[in-house]
Amino acid sequence: MVEDAVGKLSLWKINLAFFIVLFGLLNLSFYLHHQEIEKFFVEHVRQDSYTLTEVIRLNVETGSLAEKIIKNILYHFLSNTASFLDYLDSIEPFSPDELLGFIQENGLAGVLIERQNGEILSVPEGWSPEDIKCHNNLIYIKKYNLFMFCTENLSSLKRVVIGSRVENIKPFYEKISVEGIINRISKLPNVRSVEIIPHKIDQPKVSLYKKDFKIEIPFQNKTIIVYLKAKNLELLEKKLRERYLFLSISLSFVGLILTIIFYFFQKNYLENIRDYEKSLAQQKEEVALGRAAATLAHEIKNPINNISLALQRLTKEAKNLSQEELKLLELLNKSLLQSTKTIDSLLNYVRIEKNFNKEKVELSSLILEILDRYQLSLKDKKIKLYKDLEKVFVLGNRELLLQVLENLLLNALEAIKESGIIIISLKPQDKNVILTIKNSGELPPKDKLEEIFNPYITFKTKGTGLGLALVKKIIKAHDGEVYAEITNDNIFKIEIHLPRISNEDTHS
Repeated sequence: MVEDAVGKLSLWKINLAFFIVLFGLLNLSFYLHHQEIEKFFVEHVRQDSYTLTEVIRLNVETGSLAEKIIKNILYHFLSNTASFLDYLDSIEPFSPDELLGFIQENGLAGVLIERQNGEILSVPEGWSPEDIKCHNNLIYIKKYNLFMFCTENLSSLKRVVIGSRVENIKPFYEKISVEGIINRISKLPNVRSVEIIPHKIDQPKVSLYKKDFKIEIPFQNKTIIVYLKAKNLELLEKKLRERYLFLSISLSFVGLILTIIFYFFQKNYLENIRDYEKSLAQQKEEVALGRAAATLAHEIKNPINNISLALQRLTKEAKNLSQEELKLLELLNKSLLQSTKTIDSLLNYVRIEKNFNKEKVELSSLILEILDRYQLSLKDKKIKLYKDLEKVFVLGNRELLLQVLENLLLNALEAIKESGIIIISLKPQDKNVILTIKNSGELPPKDKLEEIFNPYITFKTKGTGLGLALVKKIIKAHDGEVYAEITNDNIFKIEIHLPRISNEDTHS
């Protein structure tokens, strides 16, 4: 699992451990240099200059080490992301929209993938500021604050290039970089200027240059030259302590903030992975359900219809059958009709898509139409109906919304065995339309309310378990939400929120 790999990586733990070590090194360095300054306080300023040389060198090297560690953290993160991209694309190749969704979910600047057949997909367009040659490494483009990772010859893909802009790291990254440290050193009170020359020396050198001390410090293949003002050593010691204190507090604060950021970043990343996997599993389940429904329609529904027609004909033409045999035929016919209804419900459930025709629909008229259809059922069960309907408009499919209202009313009728109440309310609220249907009668368990919208879940003695599942699917397809609850007075309540449009709006 991808989330297991990310969990093992634990970026926030690595970050915290890194800053603890860095803080310990900084404090150890301060302690050692403080003791050295006290020991050689009475010596000539030249010896003290060597002490300053060591302080600067250690800070620069520490900054360089921190920069490498941060790059290493980002390298592993983006490498895992590239592997995850390769894995997903091997299952089903990304479309541009899917790849853009992946980029947005993971907070990336952009992604370029090149498949084995030479096909290249780069999203979003123009995200890369320059042509990057792939060397399986991580580079940082300071001008664009962009980390770019490139890798080749994965399991499925030929090449993957990932760009990431981590805004929360930028200030810290600039601070601990060699240029950042050099810049801060040049602003110290006793330092006149600092420069780096492409010339290597073996040992630090201290010499007088005009009225300053010229301190040459070897660093990697270069030399850092510091022009230090020749002031009293006691003042220098005081300033060094102040700087060390400032660096310690800053490092502690930055380390804590970055650790918190990494923690929540990784937490959100794992949650996004889980949501994506859940969505993918649901899509696969719906595809399998659609295939099963098609098989049922082809293999079962047609034979059932033929049997039903045969039973009806047999009932009409058979004159010598007893009453018991006629009742048996009627029972068989009802069972076949119920089976056909179940198959139709399944087909309706799997065929709902989001790309259906929409028009301006006035909901209260649909509600009255459904109530008119079931007037006799309401009277037969002695149900008191209360309605409070306002004229509101939504953008939707009239037939699908009628199906929602019919399913909800049938659900309420089935719950009431004999005598009860049904309350229907339709109100505008801000940018939404709120439809509320309450009914007395048989109630689902309170701890199972989340399950009543799942397919084939029913807590009634009769029913396919597809009615409320179909309601939720249609409402979701209309960019709405549906909620269920049991009120304190033991009334079952369904509440639907749909986007509202004004009477003047016209859509097709």
